Amino acid sequence: DCGVISRANDMRSYDIEWLKSYVNDGTAGISVHGYDWTYYQLDTKRSNLTYEFIRGKLIQAREDYQQYFGVWPVAFTVPTDFYDATGYKAVNDAGFKIFSTQMAIEPHKSLQPVNFYGEWDPQGMYRLPTATDVNRWDPEKQVWGDVYDVSTMPALLDYCRNETSRI
Repeated sequence: DCGVISRANDMRSYDIEWLKSYVNDGTAGISVHGYDWTYYQLDTKRSNLTYEFIRGKLIQAREDYQQYFGVWPVAFTVPTDFYDATGYKAVNDAGFKIFSTQMAIEPHKSLQPVNFYGEWDPQGMYRLPTATDVNRWDPEKQVWGDVYDVSTMPALLDYCRNETSRI
């Protein structure tokens, strides 16, 4: 799976031609890694973003990916690993089935759909932590940047202002 931010720096950051060929031939899966690079975008208390705003941006991201890649992404990889119950609900209500954070901070790993609190909910999402590292993509040069181990978040330059997650 490759988690891709929908619109970083007001650009179609999902426009990655070589990744499109891998998704189209079934070699790789794709997940939405947020709708842009807004810190705390799923933590409505910190970001002051509303449920409606987040849900709308995520629905748009899914539609963009469907048009570009030809598939509806079902997985959402949490950007910066900050989220609250309202942000979680917005992801769920935008149509995602899998909610993925980094391995070190997922409090409710599950092999069944659950709500925000990890309780079984047939309308919930599977909590499958998968993120172990991240790297930057330069859309202009079409190259990957350095790979970062996200279990050491404070070592990452500008990674959520070097704060650690408090979910």
